[in-house]
Amino acid sequence: MVEAFVFLLVVVLVVVLFRAWIRSGDQTARVVDGGVGAAAAVLRDARGGAAVVAYRNLEKTVGKEHGRSERAAVLAAALASIRFDRSRLESPLVGEVSVKSGPDVEVYRDWVIRGQEAHDVDATTWAKVLTSGREFKDRDTRTAELQIVSASWSMRVAIYPFNANGARFVADQLNAITRSARPRAATAADIKALGSDMEAMLEKLVMSSGPSPAEKISELSDLRFGRLISDDEYEAAKSRILGI
Repeated sequence: MVEAFVFLLVVVLVVVLFRAWIRSGDQTARVVDGGVGAAAAVLRDARGGAAVVAYRNLEKTVGKEHGRSERAAVLAAALASIRFDRSRLESPLVGEVSVKSGPDVEVYRDWVIRGQEAHDVDATTWAKVLTSGREFKDRDTRTAELQIVSASWSMRVAIYPFNANGARFVADQLNAITRSARPRAATAADIKALGSDMEAMLEKLVMSSGPSPAEKISELSDLRFGRLISDDEYEAAKSRILGI
């Protein structure tokens, strides 16, 4: 009699635990399908610095919709649902620059982030700090601005003048990184070795009928950027392409 009762108790306990497990799975599915799921979908499709912003947004969504004890499990489930690799978020921090209004600027080796704004760093990215004005006894007319510009994006933000030196340090570090990613400048020996081959290449590029003028000029720009042709050669070939 006692053995039968114990057996029945074990069966009931197993059923209860099984139902609890099922409900937990259903709840996780609903979580991933809800607001957290939408944020995870954005993260799945994001790349570069945009992925960092999307990940932070996912964490915020989890924090708003779930209690502290649930957050780690919910976040893990959301990341697993999109098979997310956390290594996509890794990039050495170059430095942070405090601004006068809005989110600070975070500069990484591979991207620049300011709040919800994110841009990827490439060989064309450069940064500088501009200052103007003076500090008088009765007033301070100084202004300072951080500028980060790339071929496809730009960011300009006002910073506090007393932070200008720190911002310049960050800008110099970023410029050093991007300079190292640029093609090696061709030496005089390299250009001499190309000789008539480069002249023939330019002539073929100018006279070709397939590419559009914009495409030809883009190729010219690449040659000039790689220091394979001079500015004068670039302008001359550009003028011929445009019929000037």
